[in-house]
Amino acid sequence: MSPTYERKWREAFARCVAWTLVVGAVAYPVYLTVPDEHQGLVVRVAAAAILGTVLMQIQKRMRSELDEQAPSRFEIAQEIRQRPNKIDPHFSKLETELRHSLQSRQYFDRVLWPRLLAIGERQGVILKRPRLRWPATRGPSLGDISELISNLEHKP
Repeated sequence: MSPTYERKWREAFARCVAWTLVVGAVAYPVYLTVPDEHQGLVVRVAAAAILGTVLMQIQKRMRSELDEQAPSRFEIAQEIRQRPNKIDPHFSKLETELRHSLQSRQYFDRVLWPRLLAIGERQGVILKRPRLRWPATRGPSLGDISELISNLEHKP
């Protein structure tokens, strides 16, 4: 065993002994002053306090030892490895255009609407211009754009 390992366990043991002495120093005068029918209760409470603290010290020490160990192959295999998401640049560009079209009516009229009309002409679909939204400088709502795109997908 390494010296640090033994030293940490000795420190935990010393804390347990110190706690036992403190609880004993408090419990003994209480034991002497209470009536005979309650003395057993005082002993049980003191024993529970000592035992609880000792068990917490042991649990803390064991947990720290387990955490210090190198992970096993099983634990390494359980770890979820995140792969970097590869997003198509065209998709990113379309998402940016859609976001700008929602914020600016002028951008929608000059960029997205002509593209939707061109797609509609190729497919033989007549698109209706979406209604204005308040304030008038904002582009059509996401629902309106979604409706336009669904009309393009399901041509009559």
